[in-house]
Amino acid sequence: MQLILRPYQPSDIENLVKHANNFNISKYLTNKFPFPYEKKDGEAFIRLALSHDPLQIKAIVLNGEVIGSIGVHQLADIYSKNAEIGYWIAEDFWEKALFHWP
Repeated sequence: MQLILRPYQPSDIENLVKHANNFNISKYLTNKFPFPYEKKDGEAFIRLALSHDPLQIKAIVLNGEVIGSIGVHQLADIYSKNAEIGYWIAEDFWEKALFHWP
């Protein structure tokens, strides 16, 4: 089992909506993350994710299926340059060993 981080693709919409439409995920994220999460929300998110240059948001993929998202979001602070890392993983994969360390 290997996790891959890659740019979103329009074909990811079905898996994205399937896993993102979950109150247990949305309650831990910002208010910008809607619940219920519908196809239009996923389409808008994929457009946003692909609009950055360089890409700041990636799909988390397991066995060819999008199971989450991770992003680096620059914060606008006049005194320091900083960023926030955010992610979510589908509830089906919570408390599972997805990473293997040598």
